[in-house]
Amino acid sequence: MTLAKEPTVPDFRILFESSPGLYLVLVPDFTIVAVTENYLSATMTQRDAILGRGIFDVFPDNPNDPTATGVSNLRSSLEHVRNNRIPDVMPLQKYDIRRPESEGGMFEERYWSPVNTPVLTKDGELLYIIHRVEDVTDFVRLKQFGTEQQQLTHELQTRTDHMEAEIYLRSQELEEANRNRLAALGRLSGGIAHDFNNLLGVILGYARLLQDENQTDTRLNKALDSIVHAAENASGLTRQLLAYSRQQVLEPKILNLNDIVKKIEPLIRRLIGENIEFQTSLDSGLGKIKADPGQIEQVIMNLAINARDAMPQGGKLIVETSNHDLDESYISQHPGVARGPYVLLSVSDTGTGIDPSAKERIFEPFFTTKEMGKGTGLGLSTVQGIVKQSDGHIWVYSELGHGTNFKIYFPTTEESAKTASSVEAKPYIARGSETVLLVEDQSSLRELITTMLERDGYKVLAAETPAKGLEFAGTYNGTIHLLITDVILPEMNGRAFAERLAGSRHAIKVLFISAYTENIMVQQGTLPGGTAFLQKPFTHEALRRKVREVLD
Repeated sequence: MTLAKEPTVPDFRILFESSPGLYLVLVPDFTIVAVTENYLSATMTQRDAILGRGIFDVFPDNPNDPTATGVSNLRSSLEHVRNNRIPDVMPLQKYDIRRPESEGGMFEERYWSPVNTPVLTKDGELLYIIHRVEDVTDFVRLKQFGTEQQQLTHELQTRTDHMEAEIYLRSQELEEANRNRLAALGRLSGGIAHDFNNLLGVILGYARLLQDENQTDTRLNKALDSIVHAAENASGLTRQLLAYSRQQVLEPKILNLNDIVKKIEPLIRRLIGENIEFQTSLDSGLGKIKADPGQIEQVIMNLAINARDAMPQGGKLIVETSNHDLDESYISQHPGVARGPYVLLSVSDTGTGIDPSAKERIFEPFFTTKEMGKGTGLGLSTVQGIVKQSDGHIWVYSELGHGTNFKIYFPTTEESAKTASSVEAKPYIARGSETVLLVEDQSSLRELITTMLERDGYKVLAAETPAKGLEFAGTYNGTIHLLITDVILPEMNGRAFAERLAGSRHAIKVLFISAYTENIMVQQGTLPGGTAFLQKPFTHEALRRKVREVLD
């Protein structure tokens, strides 16, 4: 008999130092005790020269920049982690890096997206702080330096790919640090969604502007299309998190589920492969529901992906629709369901089934039975969030070895499609000549929105703070027709600023923008219901339409 060879224990120090990310490991007094090769390369430092030294000794502020706040901002974040034992996601930071003496020793302008995460003992004591950054300097320099267009598209493509992975990685780190999946999700759907939506707004905005300017270079337009597609995918991951927590901004329409199934059937067939038979059974007299069609497509696709993964050797995937009137006997067994007419969407497979112990947790965020790297654990939690936000209900029936069946009930509606679509904007190019006061503290986003508005004919007064906005309002002699303001601002929030401005500019109209969703703003009391609101990231066309909607 041959004894199994014991697995070799990997050298975790080599694994850490060779990891693709930019990481530092600090002890609680902020002394550097470990660093990855990529971090050394990005900061132009040597391992022997920085280990055992304080992070602010190695990386001081640029003495030639009197406005430098890198050290104070990072210190504040690290102290927050040390004092509260929770992760801290920092906003984009300008933190210049000193070149080696062999290269002149001068400081080089750099911009970073940092995350600081505690590593705790079983007793909750702080052992280390993991400091991880992403170098986003190229994004910030996008407009400043006018990089060659082909190089720019390549760099942006690379960065947007990184950002898709970044959303997932940050979610995992927060989950592990807090050891609480629900708390981690709340943190992600707020702060991280906000930061990423701001960055994605800049990427999407400038890519769209480049598309508008370029009418002849087909190859460049193809590259720009790829950038936009990748950035929209990254934004989609953020929307997944918001969907689970029911904080997504939906665009409900009156629709027939059969139309949705037929539309995405070719995509499902390509997705599941030839070894899985795909069948549909669609009720021709199906009732109408009111839901966001894009979100319903996401529900079906997520369930189809799960079914495919449960049938590695092949099988059947069946999608059915039908009308159901849920009576007292049904709702007595399913708490929370109201009696009445529903449309049923059923997705069944002949796969491996779900273990009873896992079945109770399948809708939890980050819970997955798949191998590491094969799933985020957000698919079914996203499905449940979308269904609940659409006033529907979802149930799962499964036995090991006998497949799985998801049943989703959506309440029917008597509202007509004509009524629901009558308020939809007609396709048109909206321009104007009014004066707009813009208050946005993110400089790159402020410049982008200014460019968009000026291209549409508006006069723009762009301010980085409420104080500057009030100064403009007090000195500008003409009429200011519209205020566009971020909700979260330094000094005071956007609502308080708008109310103060209304004291001197009585006729001014207001459009709020934020990377948070409108639902969160209303729930927290930051915005009153019915307020004109545009969620970041938004396209030039979305801004154009919303501005005219508010002004008209």
